[in-house]
Amino acid sequence: MKNIIRYFTGVVSLAAVFTLPVLSAEPGCNGNWQVMLHSDSAVEASRQANGVWIPATISLDRQLAACGKGITFRQAAGGPLQLTAGVSSQAYELANGSRQKLKNNGKDQYWMPLYGKQQVDFWLYLPRGQHMLPGLYQSIVDMQLMAANNAKPLQKVHTFSYLVKPYVRARLNKNGDNWLPSSGTSVLLDLGDLTRANSVELPVYLESNGFVTMSVKSEHKGNLMLMNDAQQQIPYNFKLTGRSYSLQDEAIVDIGHQVGQQQRVELSFHNQPAPFARAGVYQDIITISMWAR
Repeated sequence: MKNIIRYFTGVVSLAAVFTLPVLSAEPGCNGNWQVMLHSDSAVEASRQANGVWIPATISLDRQLAACGKGITFRQAAGGPLQLTAGVSSQAYELANGSRQKLKNNGKDQYWMPLYGKQQVDFWLYLPRGQHMLPGLYQSIVDMQLMAANNAKPLQKVHTFSYLVKPYVRARLNKNGDNWLPSSGTSVLLDLGDLTRANSVELPVYLESNGFVTMSVKSEHKGNLMLMNDAQQQIPYNFKLTGRSYSLQDEAIVDIGHQVGQQQRVELSFHNQPAPFARAGVYQDIITISMWAR
């Protein structure tokens, strides 16, 4: 074989140019990414603003973070961004990690740059989040991850979910703007000289996102009891918003529903004159509980 090769090499001089097709393809932009809404870490804005800030995070693989330019958001059904729960809905906004609103391209599509980061924090803002009706709210969002090299966008459909629990808050006039703690507080009401008729009012201001019910329970069944003699008792009348209720048993009263507004509920206590009652200090302990649904 070696001789044959030498023979042809010596006789013929070959010069060849080979042209090979070159496929010019830019690298794709692939990888995994996920979106997390941290609704348990929601932060209320000021009481005047009535808003709620919900933190969120986008996490990307290293390769995807390197080639990703930014992400667009749009409501899957079109139109403005909103969360819905049954017949109730609430508009929301998207903001970057500094709480600056994301840019809207005019077609209800929002843009958030990634800056090559593997984790990007942003916010979902509910302008009236503090007064949303109870329920599980959801928003289905179409998302596109745009590549810096103009590769085909990566698409994802994500559902933002936010659970709004019923709440009720109460305050008293003398507490100013401070809400009573959830564990409750003690208030002393002095009816005065029980040998005469007396009336004492206690206005309570409520705020709730649901239908409020109040429970009123008297330790001595609607009687003022002499502290050192349980046999000595003086009955009194109890009224809530002008209506009388017997405290022989626990009184359950539906207060109503005024979302986003403070509601004044007046409790009043009245005794008939007891001129022949034994001298001393009489008292009753009333426990008031409230809940919303």
